[in-house]
Amino acid sequence: MHGFPNFWPGVLTLGGRPGTIAPYARRIALINDLFRHGDMIPSRLTPERFVEDQNVVIGLSEVFTEDPEYQRLRRGVNAMIAGWKSRSVLDRLHAFVRALEAVMRLEQGAGERQFAERVGVFASGTRIHDVSLEIYRLRSFEAHLSDWPSKLGYVRRCTRNLIHSKHRRP
Repeated sequence: MHGFPNFWPGVLTLGGRPGTIAPYARRIALINDLFRHGDMIPSRLTPERFVEDQNVVIGLSEVFTEDPEYQRLRRGVNAMIAGWKSRSVLDRLHAFVRALEAVMRLEQGAGERQFAERVGVFASGTRIHDVSLEIYRLRSFEAHLSDWPSKLGYVRRCTRNLIHSKHRRP
């Protein structure tokens, strides 16, 4: 949950036998390759990072109980994971905005405005309010299966075509 996941396909073995250090695998799982953008900088593993990660595991263990109080947050975490796994740009955008919406608890009818106001809690940068408004609007076009506006002046034409053709699910 810290930084971007940086997984390659592989095999993970899990388990062990109590009271022994001999190798033993109770379960073998396949690790799927997750999409990584070329500009992504993977986070560095340090002893401090492992302590932080352990705190995240403790928190997620609490969230992923049957407690109905955490249902919305569970759905948000699952949306974030779905976004990590997706290769479609539009599906990733939709999933990541959903993950943020789960935490933000936007009021019906005020979602766009509140999203743009609250993104600053999770992100920083120049023009963060304007950028978050555009992200929310583009996510809304995708969520409601609407065509994107014909005049996307801030997106190069070759990129628009790439987004709409190659990254759609079959």
